[in-house]
Amino acid sequence: MRTKLWKSGILWLAWAGAGWGQSAIHLPTQGRSADFSGFPQTKPARVVAALPASCAEGEAVVVAAGTGAGLYVCDSAGQWVAAAPHGHSLSELSGVAGKNGTGTLLQAFGGGTVQAGECAQFDENGNLVSARTPCGGKVNFSLPFANQSAVLLNHGLGTRNVLVGCVDEAEQQVIADRILVLNENEVQVEFLLPQSGRCVVNASGGAGGGGSGAVSSVFGRTGAVTAQAGDYSFSQIGGYLALSQIAPAALQGNGTKIQLFSGTAAADDCAKFDAYGNLVSAGAPCGMGSGAVSSVFGRTGAVTAQAGDYSFSQISGQLALSQIAPSALQGNGTKIQLFSGTAAANDCAKFDANGNLVSAGAACGTGNGDVSGPSASADGEVALFQGTTGKQLKRAAGTGLAMLANGVLQLVSGPAGDCVRADGSTGPCGGTIYFGAGLEGTGTASDPVRLASGGSVASQTFYSASLTFGTVAGQSCAELSFAASGVTPGETLAAGVPPTLPAGIAATMYSGADVVVVRLCNVTGAAVDIPADTSFSARVVRGF
Repeated sequence: MRTKLWKSGILWLAWAGAGWGQSAIHLPTQGRSADFSGFPQTKPARVVAALPASCAEGEAVVVAAGTGAGLYVCDSAGQWVAAAPHGHSLSELSGVAGKNGTGTLLQAFGGGTVQAGECAQFDENGNLVSARTPCGGKVNFSLPFANQSAVLLNHGLGTRNVLVGCVDEAEQQVIADRILVLNENEVQVEFLLPQSGRCVVNASGGAGGGGSGAVSSVFGRTGAVTAQAGDYSFSQIGGYLALSQIAPAALQGNGTKIQLFSGTAAADDCAKFDAYGNLVSAGAPCGMGSGAVSSVFGRTGAVTAQAGDYSFSQISGQLALSQIAPSALQGNGTKIQLFSGTAAANDCAKFDANGNLVSAGAACGTGNGDVSGPSASADGEVALFQGTTGKQLKRAAGTGLAMLANGVLQLVSGPAGDCVRADGSTGPCGGTIYFGAGLEGTGTASDPVRLASGGSVASQTFYSASLTFGTVAGQSCAELSFAASGVTPGETLAAGVPPTLPAGIAATMYSGADVVVVRLCNVTGAAVDIPADTSFSARVVRGF
C-alpha cells in the first residue's frame, strides 16, 4: 500500500514541475510598463485571411492578402476600421465649405498661368492645367463638292487654327494633295485628281470661339499645321484606293483594273496569266518557245500568218458583208444572193418561192419563164415593156380607152361624151347606123334601135359542170373538159369562172367538138390545190 502511494506522489511532482515550466504571463494583470522597443521582432496583431465577423473594441488584426489587405482596428461600436495615415476632412481646409460630387480623390492643379474663360485639361501626370483656349466652339463647317480638283472652303470660323478632313461619296477618307489656309475664314483643298464628296472644317481656337482644347498639337506641330510627308502611313488610312485617285501619268494603258503579280520572275522572263488571273513568269523569255507554247502551227521563232493555218470550220462567229473586199462584190445591195438547183449556160435566172435564184429553164428573152413587174402591181393590170431591150415591165399610165396601133398598146382619150373612131381619133358621136336583118329604128331617142317585128336574134346555149383538178404544179397548166353537145371548135364562149379559185390560178375556156375545155394555169412557183367539184359554166353565143 505504501508503495502505491509513493509512486503516485512521484507522478504528481513530475506533472507539477512540467506545468510550472510552461506558464505564460498575463500582460493585462501581470505586466508593468511593458517596453518592446528593444525586442528584435514583435507581432502586436494577429494575421488573418479575412476580417472576422465580429470584434472587441481595441482588437487589431492584419488581413494578409486580397483587395482588403491591411491593418484593421475594432472601434467602440464593434466595427472593424481600416488603419490609415493621418489626414484631415475637407471642412478642415481653409476656404473649403463642402464637397461637390461623389468622387473620393482631391484633384491637384499642375501649375502655370490661367486666364478667365480658359478651358481645363489634364497633363501627362494627371494634373489639371489650362488648355489656353476658351471652352465651347462652333459647329463644324461642311461643304459638299462634285468632280473638283480644288475646293474653296469659306468656313467663317475666324481662325487659322483649323483641322480639315475630306471623304468621298462612299464616306471613305480622301487624302488631299495639299491644304492651304488662305486666311482666318478660308481654306483651299487641292486633290491630284477630281473628286466628289465633302470636306469638314473644325476650328481649334482663335477669335471665333476656338475649340475645346481637346487637341493641343497635330503630328507634334502647333500653329497653322499643313500636310507633310510622313503624317500618315498606309496602315493608318481607312477605305480603299480608287483607280481614279492614281495620276494618269503613272498608269500604262486604259484598263479598269490594276494587275497583280504572283511568284518570282527572272530578267527577260515572259509573263502569262495563271488560273487565278495573276501575272506569273512564263519561265523563259518571250518567243523562245520554252514557255507555255512551244510552237505555233508547227513553227517556232517569229511566227507569222500563212495560208492553211486555219480552216473555215475552225473559225467561230459569222462573216459580215463588210468583211468582203468591195472589189469582189457586184452592185450595192446589202445581202449575198443564194442559188438553188442547176443551170445551163445562157439560162435566164429567176427567184423561187424561198427567195433563191433558180434557172428559168430557158435563155432570157425567149418568152419562157416569168417577168417581174412593178412591186405595186395588181392582178389584171395591163403591163407594158419599158425600153427596147430586156424584159422589164412597167405599169400603163393614164386613163382612157385602149387601142392597138401596130402591136403597141395606146390610150385614146377625149372630152366627155365624145366617141372613139376606128382610127383612134375622137369626136362628137353621130352618123349613119346600118342595121342588118332583125333590127329596126334610127337610133334616136324617139326611134331607138330595137328588134324588128318577126326578126331573129343571136342564139345562146348554156353549159355547166363540176370538175376536180386536184393539184396544179407551179409554173404549169392543167386542162379538163365537160360535155357541150353541138359545140364545134372555135365558137365564141362567155366563160363562167367561179370566184373561189385560189390566188395565182388563171382560168380560160375554149370550145372543142361537143366539149368545152377549161384550162387552169398556176403562175406561182409553188403547187396549188384546186377545191374538188368546182363549178364551171360556158355560154356559147352564135350569130343571127
